[in-house]
Amino acid sequence: MIQSKKYEGAGKMVSMLAKFFRISLSQGKDIITLKKELEHAVSYLSIQNVRFQDKFTFTVDWDEKLADCLCPKLVIQPLLENAVYHGMEGMYEDGEIQLKIYAVNELVHIDVIDNGEGMTEAQVQKMMQGDVVSSKRGSGIGVKNVNDRIKLYFGEAYGVQIISAPDEGTTARIYFPMRRQEDEIEK
Repeated sequence: MIQSKKYEGAGKMVSMLAKFFRISLSQGKDIITLKKELEHAVSYLSIQNVRFQDKFTFTVDWDEKLADCLCPKLVIQPLLENAVYHGMEGMYEDGEIQLKIYAVNELVHIDVIDNGEGMTEAQVQKMMQGDVVSSKRGSGIGVKNVNDRIKLYFGEAYGVQIISAPDEGTTARIYFPMRRQEDEIEK
């Protein structure tokens, strides 16, 4: 952007990158508030949207009452990365990514939804097992890593669920129990 003299856009991108990295570091904390994790996710999507020249649109719909809920950091971004690089693959326009954060029965649900190609059940199983061939776009273990980290922190009953079908898009859902910042301070 700087080489092509798009200084205003480059300045905006540098600010987004700074915010992205600041939250990534999170003062060395592994657990952050959902509000911070959402800020990180939106920074990532904004950067990718500029990078891919508005190839996709994204919307964020979240229950602000969940802002102080705790979650492991960097759990949303790998799912967004899959949606951007795989879900939007082959789409020339009208790519859509939705990020939804809501509560169901004292569980936090984080949905990353894309309107891309979708996957077969066999592809979903391979992804959940981390049995994905390495490519120029990454190692293919991001979803499994997030699933493992959620289970490690919250227990085996929680993690990531992938809902997909060919030509139907994909929903990657993270789910875990609500734990609020003040609950952790009291312990």
